Amino acid sequence: SLEMAIAGAAIGAIPLLLLGPGGAIAALILLGLLFAAFHALCLNQIGGQTGDTVGALQQVSEIAVLLVASVALS
Repeated sequence: SLEMAIAGAAIGAIPLLLLGPGGAIAALILLGLLFAAFHALCLNQIGGQTGDTVGALQQVSEIAVLLVASVALS
C-alpha cells in the first residue's frame, strides 16, 4: 500500500540523514546508478527482473550504502 511505501521510505531515509547532506546525496546517486546498471544487466541477460534479482539488488544496494557511510564517517 502507499502508506507502507511512505513509511518504509521514511524509515530508510533516517540513516541517510546521519551521513550529512554530502553523504546522503552520494548514496542516492550511487543507488540510482546501481539500479540503472543492474536493470540493464537483467534485461540483457534474462529479459527482465525476477524476485531473485530484486533481492540481489537489495543486498548490493545495502552494501553500497554501507560503503558510502564508512567513507563519509571516517
